[in-house]
Amino acid sequence: MNGFKKLLIASIAAGTTGFGVLSLAEPAQSGDHHHGGKKMFRHHGELRGSPVHDIKRMATKLELSTEQQGEIKAIVEKSKEETQVLREKMKANMQAERKAMEAQPSERELKKLARATADSRVDLMMHHFSVEDQVKKVLTKEQSERMQQLRDERKAHFQERAEKHRKSTNSKE
Repeated sequence: MNGFKKLLIASIAAGTTGFGVLSLAEPAQSGDHHHGGKKMFRHHGELRGSPVHDIKRMATKLELSTEQQGEIKAIVEKSKEETQVLREKMKANMQAERKAMEAQPSERELKKLARATADSRVDLMMHHFSVEDQVKKVLTKEQSERMQQLRDERKAHFQERAEKHRKSTNSKE
């Protein structure tokens, strides 16, 4: 396994993948709910967290032109099928790994299954990076900078929330 793949796998494990070029959402408010690990609720009639909603939010936050919105929508639509195939592959690998664990496999078999799962995660991650790169090419320099600023703010907010949660959890012990 080359160094780049190892870095990607390590970033997956650390939860620092950088996924979500379209994820410029504000932090969740009370009353939000989760569906399959992703925040999903209606906002102006559309499912929040859906690509259509994400593109509209991105259009507002980054002041995208109509042409840019169309290009980004086409990129997202084009990537949907491959994203689904890659997700299904990863899910199947994870299920095979869990099933094998119940049967107490050999170390060799377990490593083989773990590599397949890790490789499928890397494939999905690389696909997301490719889509993100395509979207970034549609943006102006100023829009790219604004997108990075929004991400940094969101990351800081969630780190602050995580720290607050850790403190409240530790104080209860």
